[in-house]
Amino acid sequence: MKTSTRTESGLQESVIKWLKTLDCCWFVKIPGSPYLRGIPDLIGCYQGRFFALELKTPGRLKYGVLVPKNDSERHQGIVILAIQKAMGIAGFFDSLEECKKALLEVQ
Repeated sequence: MKTSTRTESGLQESVIKWLKTLDCCWFVKIPGSPYLRGIPDLIGCYQGRFFALELKTPGRLKYGVLVPKNDSERHQGIVILAIQKAMGIAGFFDSLEECKKALLEVQ
């Protein structure tokens, strides 16, 4: 069965499948929970570099930027900025290609 990347869950499945093919990569999917508010969908380490990927429905980002719709997304933005400040790879992504681009720049 082919994975659809037209939904957030379909995109997440595609990204997870791709991450599993990478050498020197560890990651975990973070379940939605009020106790983990703001923590991106996928966090991990690739070639010694921490990453956090917050996946959004394809087409949701405009010019690579997310306009928050609610408090949860505002918290995600704050967490992503903190990770970036600490030199981790983090951001909002709405395509597998953008996730690949962000992580493969580490090489």
